[in-house]
Amino acid sequence: MISSTISPTTRIWESLRPLLPSRGSDCDYWWKYTGLHLAYLLEAAGYSTERQYEALLFHYHLVVPYLGPAPASDGTFHWPTVNTIQGPPVEYSWKWNTETGAPEVRYTFEAVDKFSGSPKDPLNQGPSRDMLYHIASAYPSVDLAWMNHFLATLFDHDQHRYAQEQDDEQITTTVMIAAEFVEPGLNIKSYLKSRRLGMRDVPLEVYKQAIFQACPTSAAATALYDFLEDDPEGQLLTPAILGLDCVAAPNSRIKLYFRTPHVRFSTIHTIMTLNNRKAVSASQTESLRKLLAAVTGLPLDFPDEADWPINARFRDLVHKQSAKVPLVYPACGFYFDIAPGREIPNVKVQVPLYVYGQEEQQLAEGVSQWMKDNGRGKFADQFLKALPRLGDRGTAHGPDRVKGQVVNGVHANGVHGNGVHTNGVHANGVHANGVHENGVHENATNGTKGMDASGKNGVHSNGTNGAHAGMPRGLQSYLSVMFTAGDQLEVTTYLTPVLSETPWVA
Repeated sequence: MISSTISPTTRIWESLRPLLPSRGSDCDYWWKYTGLHLAYLLEAAGYSTERQYEALLFHYHLVVPYLGPAPASDGTFHWPTVNTIQGPPVEYSWKWNTETGAPEVRYTFEAVDKFSGSPKDPLNQGPSRDMLYHIASAYPSVDLAWMNHFLATLFDHDQHRYAQEQDDEQITTTVMIAAEFVEPGLNIKSYLKSRRLGMRDVPLEVYKQAIFQACPTSAAATALYDFLEDDPEGQLLTPAILGLDCVAAPNSRIKLYFRTPHVRFSTIHTIMTLNNRKAVSASQTESLRKLLAAVTGLPLDFPDEADWPINARFRDLVHKQSAKVPLVYPACGFYFDIAPGREIPNVKVQVPLYVYGQEEQQLAEGVSQWMKDNGRGKFADQFLKALPRLGDRGTAHGPDRVKGQVVNGVHANGVHGNGVHTNGVHANGVHANGVHENGVHENATNGTKGMDASGKNGVHSNGTNGAHAGMPRGLQSYLSVMFTAGDQLEVTTYLTPVLSETPWVA
């Protein structure tokens, strides 16, 4: 269990706090809130003092000014971001350590300003462009050539017509940025969701043409396109987003994100191996099965061809959220890394924990126990201790809210999430979950008999309100998994900042 004694801040945060000047109420809000979250994660992941300072100062100077207005007094956002349920513009991720390494802390954000969504900037791309150029001026390794190419080829260039379309259908996130704090420095990534005038869903061909112009020869892209055309599971995938590393083209990667309309273990395995085009060992497959059982609560012998049941809290979310279109859907996302020089794509599955995961405590303990069972548990306890800190429970110097009261103009009863619309974008915080045309499955189960983290039979209550008192619901949003060399799995947990009680809790 998680210790009830949680430090309200970190040593690095405390040393910086009196030295960084106020820059207005909006910046102060986001710095005290997201900066403190970042400090918690960096400390838990064992970053050196020097790297913690570097990451926090990067965030303060180059990210916080672009996070837009603080939430209104009723909890709503000027521009709700699609990759978080409540709408804040930041999502964190914890890339789990290998047996000999340490975790990597990452986060994804959407730049916002007062013109976001207005006729001047209906696609909200201006702040992201501005932010990226400021980052590139500070970090010479950041290269925006491919970013500029894809901005020019994945979108039309008629702001007036985009604004007109917005009158009939809300236009939301089209650009997100990610920062990874890795050795020896910083990686910047960008994610683009194409939007074409007159098109609700942009076809794959638009992405293919843009990729071909940037990278005419790619064996990995050819392998992906063949799978999408020839394989029954591949034919069901629909494109969601394009990602790229903001470095010079020879070293950059292009990643295509897709969503699938159903979730079965057989589907996940087929797509991750490109129907056995990509060699994966039996031990890796079994390891994946155990990890997914740990997060879903399904028994290890759950049929490979059966659809996964949806948890009850997802039904609550769909019923109670006020967005015109649900934020998350009953399906999985996949990304395909088709970097130049690669013969076959690396493939990553992204499981929406809102939809298929257990309650927060069980989720966190399940993944942590899997790490310990696989010789990777060195940071598991630190992870468990850090999670409650990401819920807004009244931190010493962060946004101080008490449910039912307004403190400093911020309402405590939760964010309404209105106006959020998505076709399924999110990896590194950008997730490509799918759209289910028939609405919510009715085969969700409460109390599904499954395997607990230690491998013993137990009963998991997927749909209860029994989250740990210090761990708010909706905190763990996605789990991504990729087969890697040495019979290993790369595992990342995505974490959504919870402003107060999540909107689907009564």
